[in-house]
Amino acid sequence: MRSHRVSVVVGFLGLALAVPASFREAPAEYKPSPQTQIVLLGTGTPGPSPDRSGPCTAIVVNGSPYLVDLGPGVVRRAAAAYQKGVLGLRVTNLKIAFLTHLHSDHTVGYPDFIFTPWVVGRSGPVEVFGPPGTRAMTDHVLAAWKEDIEIRTQGHDSEYTAPQPKHCAAGSRSCISTHRTGPGRRRGPGAA
Repeated sequence: MRSHRVSVVVGFLGLALAVPASFREAPAEYKPSPQTQIVLLGTGTPGPSPDRSGPCTAIVVNGSPYLVDLGPGVVRRAAAAYQKGVLGLRVTNLKIAFLTHLHSDHTVGYPDFIFTPWVVGRSGPVEVFGPPGTRAMTDHVLAAWKEDIEIRTQGHDSEYTAPQPKHCAAGSRSCISTHRTGPGRRRGPGAA
């Protein structure tokens, strides 16, 4: 029995070492994958677990990522997945998100989703689909980071100056389109 386990472990180790480095490291040039990938970027709860990031599932279709919920650590977990070979999760590709509900554990990563990819070079608009209140949350996030937006677009931060997008003012709601999702079913007090 022991020799069988050793054989299995040695076999898996051999397979792991046989995988070329090109499969283990993300290439410099991005080429979309024709496959669909589902990546659990975070499965945490409202409690602060050092082993789990907040709720977020990435669905990558033909190289385009769609994020479902934006819990704490979402952008860093996407960057880690990219480094492990999920090429669609390059941080600058993060542009579309769906919020299932507006509990804090599902939205604390929303400002990170808005700003971090932008600061490191994301171009184009951001699309966010969510329940009633998503637009107000977006407006409040942008208002809270107004100073940061101005500093980065005016060139006062020499290390991370973000370009002013040509199609919209950086950080304005016209760059972040929010879309209200259907009524769905409500749980808890007052639910039908």
